[in-house]
Amino acid sequence: MFLKYPIIVLLFLILAILQVSFLVHFSIIGITPNLVFILFFILIFFSCLQGNEYHQGIFYAIIAGIILDVLSSFSFGYSAVSLLLIYLLIKIVIYFLKEIHNEYILFYFIPIFLISFIFYNILMYIFFNFPYLRFNFTKGILIELVYNLIFVLFVFFIYKYINNKSQKDRQLKLFN
Repeated sequence: MFLKYPIIVLLFLILAILQVSFLVHFSIIGITPNLVFILFFILIFFSCLQGNEYHQGIFYAIIAGIILDVLSSFSFGYSAVSLLLIYLLIKIVIYFLKEIHNEYILFYFIPIFLISFIFYNILMYIFFNFPYLRFNFTKGILIELVYNLIFVLFVFFIYKYINNKSQKDRQLKLFN
């Protein structure tokens, strides 16, 4: 249980390094997928579904925010605050959904991810361009959404596969 948190920090760091070193070569119009945000969202979404404590989500938001702040060239702390707000938003949305059946989890996952990612980008835009707020919708934003959606769906199915393997009942049943 104690090793969970250092492993998650290490995973965030590895994905950040992968994001800024390797995936730059696969950019589309200068846009690379935000792997740190994707891992943050996956961890938050499934921890909220399981009803875990608040400290886990706050830990994920602060660690991912610090790493995103280190990667950005702007002031320190904006990403951490934004991810904390997104964590609270996801927690509230999943609380009101109460019971999400496993068969329909993807239908909830995609819109919640898109809303969270758009909200994160809007918050970053507001923080960085505060006196000059003029939001222009360009095709780069749409490409960024689709590119990140492809990666998050890939990670989603990997997580579901690993989670289903670990939760299967492997006990031998002699009598039914």
